[in-house]
This record gives sequence, structure tokens and C-alpha cells, in this order.
Amino acid sequence: MSGGQECIRAVKEAIYENDNYHLVLMDYMMPDMDGMETFEILKEEIAGFDTPVVMLTADAVVGEREKFLNAGFTACLQKPIARRALEDAILRVLPEELVERGGGAVGFGISDETRREIERELSEYGVSLSEGLKCASGDFALYRQLALIFTERHEPLKREIETLLNSRDYKALTYRFHSLKSNAGEVGAVDCRNTAVKLERECGVGSGARDDYVRCLYAVLSMEWERARDAAGCSIVVALHYFAYYAAKIRAFTGTDVQLHVLPIE
Repeated sequence: MSGGQECIRAVKEAIYENDNYHLVLMDYMMPDMDGMETFEILKEEIAGFDTPVVMLTADAVVGEREKFLNAGFTACLQKPIARRALEDAILRVLPEELVERGGGAVGFGISDETRREIERELSEYGVSLSEGLKCASGDFALYRQLALIFTERHEPLKREIETLLNSRDYKALTYRFHSLKSNAGEVGAVDCRNTAVKLERECGVGSGARDDYVRCLYAVLSMEWERARDAAGCSIVVALHYFAYYAAKIRAFTGTDVQLHVLPIE
């Protein structure tokens, strides 16, 4: 959903149709109203509203989590969100009859030497594999999927940002840079994420934003963003995706764990 108003409308419609949501994931920073405002309206306008609501926030300020929990949120997760933390939050509130528990994820082994080789190649693009894997809870296949999403969003989001730059719509830019900050963090694009943080902060002051500074900083961001996008398509990340797929197949049929080794090309 695109914002708080749409969330409120969807929740009301679901209740009216007697098909209420089992859980609502609420982003704190949204274009029309923030997550706290949206949550308060839901409680005010829906009698007996008791749907579990999990707050998602990029704010690491001390005391923020307690503030949200005291307001009535079921949980608060900090972005970029680790897969395991999200799964745990969902499993705590979903009715047991809706949960289908499998026998565990099928994974694949990777040596320390291989990990260092991959980390070294991605670092040339300004990407930290270890940071990205934190969000994917160590799952290389999931990391590859996040990288693909990051790549696919590059061109449309870039066009949006440049249109807003030309019209000096700093409020809208704040949300675009906020979104990019989260997406970059999910794939470990540290340089891109850090610059997006600066742009989000500067645009957040609205009409007082320094236009020349924003444009200069965006030029830096554009280069870092393109490098991180290129990392998502580099050969070693693509190979990881296919290796994870076939390793899972082999293990499912034979019960044999597969080790990945990267050999230097002479």
C-alpha cells in the first residue's frame, strides 16, 4: 500500500467484509501520514481494533522501540529488516492453524575462503556482502533475490527522483531517498545507503533544503547507486543464485550437502 490513508481504507473494508487482516506491517515513514498517526486513527475509528500491528522503522534512536510498544504496537523491527526477525514477529501473532511448518530450509555450505573471495569482488562495487547477508539471515539465495529487486527498481526510482529534483519537491524526495536507503541497506550497498541518509536528512527540512548541496550530493549518489546496481549483475552473484538452486535440488534428492568453492582464473 502506498500510505496511511490507503492502509486505513483497506483495514476498514476488510472488517466490513468480515475478512479482517491477521497482521498489519506498518512503515513508520509514509508520504501522507506516518505510521504512528495511522495507528492512532485505526484505534480511534474502529471500535475494538485489535489486529496485531508491527512497526517497521529505520530510526535507531534510543527509546524509539519502547515508544512504539507503549503506544500499542505488537512489535517494532528496525530496517533493513533481517528475514529471521520478520519471520519470528509474524509467527508470534499468526493463528497456529495458518502456520505451515516445513522441515527446515534447504541450504548449502560455503567455505570461509569462498566467502572472502565473494566479499572482495563485491567490495569493488561498494557493496559489503556481510552487511547484505545480515538482512537475508545468511541465505545466499535470498540475498540474490534482494539484489535483483534492487536492480529492477534502479531505473524507475531514478526517473522519479530526477523529476522531483527538477521541480524541487523536497518533501516527496525525502520519501524516495528514505526508500532507497532501505533498499541499499538490504543488499549491503553501504556507500549508497550512507549518501541516501544524508539526502533524506537534507530534503527533510523542506523549503529550507540547500538545492546546490542536494544536487551535488545526488551526483555522488548516482555513481554509488550505479556501482551497487552493477554488483547485482556481476558474474559471481549470478552464479551464487544458480548454485543455491541446484544445491537445494541435489540435497533434496540425495541428502548430500554441497560445498561451493571459487577458483581463481589463471
